[in-house]
Amino acid sequence: MADALSCPQMPYPLYTLAVYNLGADRFIRLAQDTPGTTFYSSLRQQFNILKFRPGVVLASGDEGSSETLLVPDWYRELPMTAQQLLETPWGRDYLAYAQMYGPYVVDIS
Repeated sequence: MADALSCPQMPYPLYTLAVYNLGADRFIRLAQDTPGTTFYSSLRQQFNILKFRPGVVLASGDEGSSETLLVPDWYRELPMTAQQLLETPWGRDYLAYAQMYGPYVVDIS
């Protein structure tokens, strides 16, 4: 039974945690609020899900205009879906689990 609940490299308890974290990230991105509620839209706003991010901040100063963006090598190799996962704590947790067990878990080489 444990083999059916895990991928080849990842033990099933960690696989379960990874799947739940990925699911939370996807719910925040895709779930629609029921009429009269704003739970998911508030979370999207809190994590700036719809905000464009052209790179990773390398350095910044005291002035708002002295910000340097850099795209490091590890970031360039991430597929677009994995880059989106960096926006929420659940997505980052999922990537942490996935990267522990290699490229076959999340398409990261």
